[in-house]
Amino acid sequence: MADIYTHLRELGVAFSFYNKKNIDEITPEYFLEICVKNIEMAMRIDISMIANNQYAFNKKEIEIINNAIKLGNAIKENFNISHYPKIVWVGYETQSNSPIDLVIDKYKFSLKEESFILENMGLYKLLNILLDTDKYHTGLHVFKEFAPDEFEHWFNVTCNCLLNDGPNDFLIEKIGKYKAEGVIENRGMFLQYNNTESVSFDDITGLSYKEFETHTNSHLREYVFSKWIKKSVEYDIKYIEAKKYCAIQAGENILKLVKDCENTCPVSFMSFFRIENEEYYYAKTTNNSLEIYKVPSIDDACKNIIIKKLWIEVPKSQLNFYTQVVNLLNGCEIVFRNELRYSHGQFNGTPEAKCYIDRNNCNLTTMYEKIV
Repeated sequence: MADIYTHLRELGVAFSFYNKKNIDEITPEYFLEICVKNIEMAMRIDISMIANNQYAFNKKEIEIINNAIKLGNAIKENFNISHYPKIVWVGYETQSNSPIDLVIDKYKFSLKEESFILENMGLYKLLNILLDTDKYHTGLHVFKEFAPDEFEHWFNVTCNCLLNDGPNDFLIEKIGKYKAEGVIENRGMFLQYNNTESVSFDDITGLSYKEFETHTNSHLREYVFSKWIKKSVEYDIKYIEAKKYCAIQAGENILKLVKDCENTCPVSFMSFFRIENEEYYYAKTTNNSLEIYKVPSIDDACKNIIIKKLWIEVPKSQLNFYTQVVNLLNGCEIVFRNELRYSHGQFNGTPEAKCYIDRNNCNLTTMYEKIV
């Protein structure tokens, strides 16, 4: 279920077409009444879904409504909307994969306040999009898959660094949450979580990652082993070099796989930008700005948009995968990066591929036509 702010942002635009009061006169009861009376699907909500206090909106809620009203007025001015439009709120369908939040007469809108509509992804999804395939699945491990030998070397170096750097006894206590303890004795290692989960290895100088993973759980890896690495090992030059070497090899092998995608426009890639078979409009508003873009259909987008360049960077030891997208018609570009890294402790689970936009190279007119 979406939160109060999302409901207000989406319904607030529709509300603006029927509102007769000043912003300081709008109450939750009045807002709900107007929405239920005039907007299809709005009857699914109650007052608790649009306000923290049923009698009055707080400062943040008023701010969102005010921004939504400004956006609604901009839509009135720039689109051929009827005086009493038919408005359908489809944003309530939170399980839908559609980006559409509101349909006003024949116009479809995706409404955002401060975020982009770009879809987040794991590495498996990025590869599927670039290669126009469905062979990769969630759980794809960038280092195991694309640099298995280097990954094993990184793990071995980590264990040896623990032996050399210590401390022999590692203890971290978080009252009410957990207690983590690690002990190095001779060449063996003991890990314990909350006095209830533990494991010991007789000799970690020859320990394989597979054996380590098999005999540990996520608690022991995240709260004991990875915390110990952070405290004692992560600044060791041998550890940094092994991790960096693994990252570089994995990145280079990924590039070999996808290099032919440069100067092409896979239809599957359009899904990342939420470009669909039919055009719609993407609108965002904040206290300081208001923007409306026309999102083209897949057929129109593929005529002008290409993946110009793919590359990797490994600052220190972090693997970053970059994609540069260019519109051949207007020369505008977007650069985004996927950070391929562990999010829940080193050597714990599957590394993620969080996607970030390069704010200095992010012109939305690369993909969309600016209306306002």
